[in-house]
Amino acid sequence: SADYAAAAAAATREARNVAILAKNKTAADAREKHKAMSAGAYQGETPLERAKREGVEEADAEAWRLDVEERSKRAVADAAAAAKAKAERGAASRRERQRDTARQGW
Repeated sequence: SADYAAAAAAATREARNVAILAKNKTAADAREKHKAMSAGAYQGETPLERAKREGVEEADAEAWRLDVEERSKRAVADAAAAAKAKAERGAASRRERQRDTARQGW
């Protein structure tokens, strides 16, 4: 159960890290967009051009979000696998010690 707790803690940390990454990326994107608008980058843009640009921006943001989610899932799975392997090694070590103790008792 301690191993599952370790895996759960790793999953929680990874989820928190993903949320922080997403928040930071959203804020950075908003800052960049504001800078561009302040510099007059979108002046004279037609509604169609604006819609296309915003569609591309949304698609890029969605692709980035999916990539981060995939990396997060992979990291959580790796952490769980590592915790399980550690638990199995610990259990094997305990069994070996018990066998040794039992042999000495004979």
